[in-house]
Amino acid sequence: MRGLTLIIFGIEGIGKTSFALQFPKPLGIIPIREPGFDNLDMVGEVPKDVHPFRIKTYEDLCVAVEACQHKTLVIDSLSGYQEILVKHVTDNFYDGNSKKFDAYYSGMRQTCPKVVSQFVDILDFKASQGTNIILLAHRQVDVDPDASGPDTKIQTLFGDHAVMGPFLKWAQAILFMSGKKSIDINTKTAGYGENTKVLEGKAASSVTRLMYTSFSGNHVAKNLLHLPPVINMGNSAPESYTKFTEALPEKIRNRLKT
Repeated sequence: MRGLTLIIFGIEGIGKTSFALQFPKPLGIIPIREPGFDNLDMVGEVPKDVHPFRIKTYEDLCVAVEACQHKTLVIDSLSGYQEILVKHVTDNFYDGNSKKFDAYYSGMRQTCPKVVSQFVDILDFKASQGTNIILLAHRQVDVDPDASGPDTKIQTLFGDHAVMGPFLKWAQAILFMSGKKSIDINTKTAGYGENTKVLEGKAASSVTRLMYTSFSGNHVAKNLLHLPPVINMGNSAPESYTKFTEALPEKIRNRLKT
């Protein structure tokens, strides 16, 4: 059976990497200019049978993906991917000349999408063999143009659309992780108006971590897996993963257990 193809994006520290590491093992992760895995490893929060692939160049990345025989492959992150992609394209298509790459935006607008599409083909072949592909990305706020009214701001993947576009089209689901802050205030007062005195008071704030699976006017998302619009992520990575798998259709859920 084909593996899942997911993009997970959100603010720093929301739990993208730790969540991705809960997927079926053995799991390979390719950190690209990201400290997330190493930070988790430092505090002993990397699950067993998780193996990092260390790369320096775009060629290293392609070799690592093609050689991966794990049940799950995590790439962290797409912004790091864009960095090494630009260097690869500049060196191999524009003689290492960044001015040629930037001229009329030819490098980013013409060459990069072709190279990204070739990389997506490599990922797609892995997915066809049953490997789950998890791509992590940071968040940025962009402008969503609206021909019928005012443009609006929307939270989307950090990176150039020419690079992110092929990934967005390919993924089965795009999951946006965020936090909703709630404040509870409970007070007991005496008096009225200017003479009011607070006798007892308590204010508490908390953040509920949520995973949004469906597109809205506030964020990009994609849902071809019949997930509910919002999933409460709970208080830990294992709990987040359990809630996510419980929301999946039974056929896919059973596939992740094998």
